[in-house]
Amino acid sequence: MPFEPPERRSCQRSSQTQATDEAVFDFIVAYSAEHGFAPSQREIARQCYISLSMVARYLDRLELSGRITRTGGQARSIRVVEGGEKE
Repeated sequence: MPFEPPERRSCQRSSQTQATDEAVFDFIVAYSAEHGFAPSQREIARQCYISLSMVARYLDRLELSGRITRTGGQARSIRVVEGGEKE
């Protein structure tokens, strides 16, 4: 019997992941507007009901997509990129 590789997972992100991306981004925008500075990763985790390690992953994705920028090693360094907001 020849070897058949297992089915590959779709490369497309799930709708739940996309919804969480939007929830994280929307929280960053709202928090920054209200407080004048970015939220901490712990605040994002609490607000969006995700773990700290997942916050880092979502922030990485948002940064790669050009919606935010961050400065490494600096707390609360998240900045929303002009035009990064979806209309």
